[in-house]
Amino acid sequence: MYKQLFPQIARFLIVVFSILILYILIRYTGSILLPIIIATILAIIIHPLVSFMEKKLKFPRIAATFSAIILIFLIMIGGIFLLITEVIQGTVYLAEHVPTYFRQAIQQLNEFIQLKILPFYEKLLSIFNSLENGYQSAIEEYLKQATSSIAESGSAILQDLLLKIPSYLTMLPGSITIIIFLLLATFIITNDLNNLKYMVSKATPVQLHSIIRELITQFKKTTLGFIKAQIILVIISAIIIFVGLTILNIKHAFTISLFAIVVDLLPYIGTGIIFIPWILFLYITAEYTLTIRLVILYMIVIIVRQVIEPKVLSSSIGIHPLVALITLFAGVQLWGIMGFILTPIFLIILNVIYRAEILKKVWLFIRSG
Repeated sequence: MYKQLFPQIARFLIVVFSILILYILIRYTGSILLPIIIATILAIIIHPLVSFMEKKLKFPRIAATFSAIILIFLIMIGGIFLLITEVIQGTVYLAEHVPTYFRQAIQQLNEFIQLKILPFYEKLLSIFNSLENGYQSAIEEYLKQATSSIAESGSAILQDLLLKIPSYLTMLPGSITIIIFLLLATFIITNDLNNLKYMVSKATPVQLHSIIRELITQFKKTTLGFIKAQIILVIISAIIIFVGLTILNIKHAFTISLFAIVVDLLPYIGTGIIFIPWILFLYITAEYTLTIRLVILYMIVIIVRQVIEPKVLSSSIGIHPLVALITLFAGVQLWGIMGFILTPIFLIILNVIYRAEILKKVWLFIRSG
């Protein structure tokens, strides 16, 4: 009996050892391999366009690769130029009206201090003076400690921010180097992708060919589905914002919607960076009607996004909405804000493993070789 189990135990240890090696590689060489992985993914994405230019338009392979990268680059530059143009128009409008708004805000703040803060302070002062000396001393000591704590925390935060500025500046040359490396690596990999596929195929055991092909196929489907889901979510949010601002008769609604698309794609930021300062400013300037309307619009954007995100992700990636919802909730509980970034990646990996039946194949390998 033990002789029969020995091969299965040996294959199980091989699987465990392979997973351990993979983890060590990702853990200690992930930062080095990441640019190459990104370049490979970009090469796979633009490969169909390069093949079309090569076969249908009779471009040489190197010219097709160069033209495809330049075309994508020009499209990105065009989109950035359109966005900058709209932002400049909006900035000109703000430059004309912000001084008036600022004066109104200062006036409202001054009135608020005169009518609310000072009477409240005088009332507190009269109550304080009516207390016994022991209570007054205790309150003064508490206020000193609170003030000292706030000052220390504020100075620590400011010092931390100032110390981080040089590190951020030193990252710029490295970032430019990484971008240049990505472009060159994408060009080289795309231009020689067919030969690289052949070399990898020759170096890989025949038994793994079907598994690797299935993994690549499912990865393409899942990744494209995730990108499609994000585009759908961003467009829906932008449409809601544009329609809402148009109904409210807000100028430059299209510019604000374009800006919302950009910030909605950025981690940690989202459309709140537009609405929250705007709402606070309107509240300070006593524009209460517009404040309430913008709050309602912002809440609609958030609610619609939270309601449709699991459904859109599930339909695009190919998983059940309940699984997507539970995974998103668990990711946010485990990783906090980072969960919004890590959970979709985790979903993609899980879906690829499930669709490619990797666990089933690993179990069959352990059981029967």
